[in-house]
Amino acid sequence: MPRDKKNLVEEIEREIAESEACRLGAGKIPVFAYGNPDTGVMIVGEGPGREEESLQRPFVGRAGQLLRRALSDLGLDLDRDFFVTNIVRYRSLRVTKDGRRLNAPPSATQVEGCRPFLEREIDVIKPRLIITLGVNAAKWFLGKGFNLTEGRGWVYEWRGIKLLPTYHPASALRPFGVAGAERKRRFEKDLAKAAYMIRESPKDYRIAT
Repeated sequence: MPRDKKNLVEEIEREIAESEACRLGAGKIPVFAYGNPDTGVMIVGEGPGREEESLQRPFVGRAGQLLRRALSDLGLDLDRDFFVTNIVRYRSLRVTKDGRRLNAPPSATQVEGCRPFLEREIDVIKPRLIITLGVNAAKWFLGKGFNLTEGRGWVYEWRGIKLLPTYHPASALRPFGVAGAERKRRFEKDLAKAAYMIRESPKDYRIAT
């Protein structure tokens, strides 16, 4: 009998918690995926911040609230309609001279150390659509040369899976005047495109409607 997807995801989580390679150069608290493992759509972000580390769930801070609201406006629920994860599972940090621990982009070593776990999650979930949030998440799939400004909102194919890259919601929150407002508008437009793709063939994407 095939093993339940939830059990397989929990097995991956136990291995993440024991992985020195995935933790290398980062925080000490793992942040695990959440959502519906039986859905056909994954959201893949970059990595956890302080709030995510505290609650051990991706996208629970201000950026996550924006993502949740934007999807809700489109009639989608982050917990019900998506499996949500990150390319790295530990908070990437830089320590200032005065001892403060600030968020930092994940190192190439950390990304590679965590890579097997995301690959296994994809194998378990078997998504038909992956939405990537932020440049580093997009580059995980599309290579180091990928330009998010030019390539966001386009639909790519990765190992037979549809892939739609867009901005990270934290980027859409940055108050940079007209540029910031335009980035938020494009982010919401990309999510609307994903919603359209999902609804065009709900049977194929196995989304609750």
